[in-house]
Amino acid sequence: MNAAVLLLQFVRGGIMSKFERLLEAGSTELPDCRCTAEMHSIAIVPVPGGISEIRIFRCPKCRHELRLTAWRGDVSAAA
Repeated sequence: MNAAVLLLQFVRGGIMSKFERLLEAGSTELPDCRCTAEMHSIAIVPVPGGISEIRIFRCPKCRHELRLTAWRGDVSAAA
């Protein structure tokens, strides 16, 4: 099952997943790697336009890298 399907199931069930909270502005949570280790944040890259950022994580155990786009601050104010 892919992440989008899992995320949809969490949303429909009314449960906020760790993945959803990670994408919130100001979140300090770290994702778990596919090898089950907690990943480390290695960079936050602002996206031109200022409403989002790319968070880059790397697993210290297997070196897998994950990039997530997250909203920055109040996106309703930017619209």
